[in-house]
Amino acid sequence: MHVISDCVTSYDLKKLDEMFAYYAGKGCDVKKLGDYTDEENTV
Repeated sequence: MHVISDCVTSYDLKKLDEMFAYYAGKGCDVKKLGDYTDEENTV
């Protein structure tokens, strides 16, 4: 599973880092949108 961190929101913005750590701990890739759209990753 991929988590695009730029697109995640929460009612409590202070918990975003905790949420990203949770997803990463479950084996998800947590990256910014630019990581998926840079020239190296385009088809």
